Amino acid sequence: MLKPNWSFLKKIAVIVGVSLLFEGLQFIFAIGASDITDFMGNTLGGIMGVGVYIVFCKCLVQKQNP
Repeated sequence: MLKPNWSFLKKIAVIVGVSLLFEGLQFIFAIGASDITDFMGNTLGGIMGVGVYIVFCKCLVQKQNP
């Protein structure tokens, strides 16, 4: 959201990277349980969040310019 000029895929790549980093750190430091379903859930949640943000931005722009 802080980089509006980035493409959708670039934003998703950052989400995937951060999610993978968190799961890797959990595995390395044995904090909690590192699981692929957590990684997939975090990534899917991030993708949905970016999608909702894009939809809201487009709706607000359309309302401002009738």
